Amino acid sequence: ALPISVGASGAVSGVIFSYIAMLPTSQMSFFFLPASFPAWAFGVFFMLVSIFGIKRQADNIGHEAHLGGAVAGVLLTILIEPMILKINYIAILAITTPAIFFLLLIAYKPNVLLIENYWGFDQTPSKALQKDYDVLDDETALNELLEKVSEKGYHNLNKQEKKKLEELSRKIES
Repeated sequence: ALPISVGASGAVSGVIFSYIAMLPTSQMSFFFLPASFPAWAFGVFFMLVSIFGIKRQADNIGHEAHLGGAVAGVLLTILIEPMILKINYIAILAITTPAIFFLLLIAYKPNVLLIENYWGFDQTPSKALQKDYDVLDDETALNELLEKVSEKGYHNLNKQEKKKLEELSRKIES
């Protein structure tokens, strides 16, 4: 099953990155920080945090939506106002290069990122590297599977793990 995201944060990211593409040297800050920094630096930092969040898959934040919204915001800004690319090409390259590189890496080499289940495709390593839950006692196997679900989410379990979890759940219910 694919992860489902609901919300407007991807669109908000698009608006913020459109602003960054138009005015990369403007100052940005957070209401809880007294200092400000250049918009392009925020853009690079945001891209890297989003990429890290996608890689970790340890929370319920739609990092994919944020990254996609940011890239879409920059691209739509360039489409609507092509002169922006000529004026701010260095800043636009700085904020989009990490995202484009990451998206290409996911598309062509998802195993490099050790993402087990991305875009509905099973990317699990070979059987030799997979844990054999059948050799563990039921309680240990269940605890390890639930720990993995807690850390990475149910959608990151491989078919063997999902089957074992369902089997153990049926044992508990009866």
